[in-house]
Amino acid sequence: MAQAGIVRIGKEHHQILRQLAKRMGESMQTVVEKAIDELRREQFFAEFNAAYGALKNNSEEWRKELADRQSLEGTLQDDLDPNEIWSEDGSVVVNG
Repeated sequence: MAQAGIVRIGKEHHQILRQLAKRMGESMQTVVEKAIDELRREQFFAEFNAAYGALKNNSEEWRKELADRQSLEGTLQDDLDPNEIWSEDGSVVVNG
């Protein structure tokens, strides 16, 4: 692993971190990394939802979005057997 910087946290949060790590059976570093990943996902979806809401609130852009969706309707199954099942190794098994 590459050398990383040091981040200071308060005593109370350090104690919480230590307790979480112990309960989870993880290192404190792993708990911090998981927390950062979760916060990043939370922030991503908050921004995504805000952008989606702005799109829906713009009637002209929302109309274009719905038209685009309509133009794609039915294209996902073109020429595909609905009974196809793909295995883990990439081979296709057809049922029925």
